[in-house]
Amino acid sequence: MGLAEVIKKAAQTSLKVIGNAAVEATYHSLGTFTVTPATGDTVEIDGFDQEDVKMAFVKYKDSEIDNSSIIRTDRKILIAAEDLTATPKKNDYIDNDDIIWVIKDVEKDIVGALWILQGRVSKTY
Repeated sequence: MGLAEVIKKAAQTSLKVIGNAAVEATYHSLGTFTVTPATGDTVEIDGFDQEDVKMAFVKYKDSEIDNSSIIRTDRKILIAAEDLTATPKKNDYIDNDDIIWVIKDVEKDIVGALWILQGRVSKTY
């Protein structure tokens, strides 16, 4: 079995994990922000929600936690690439039963089948 086949099988295994441990949550893709002249309030425009996205929340290994860029309460959030219409980016967020997870980092697996997001609970949204 060649390297490409090993990688493909690993990605398929990851997608099975999502299927077995998945929750459905709302993914919010941030838009741009503008200031309303009349009130001075900052409002978001052209952002959007994608509801019922299947995803798995996975704890980081102790060896991955550095208490700086990755803290103990952060989670890897795994989403099948085909299930998400937006391209994830930093500061997008996920609403999972009224817990807001802000995206701190975005990666895609080597075959492009899986988004691997670093989520951090936020109290600011």
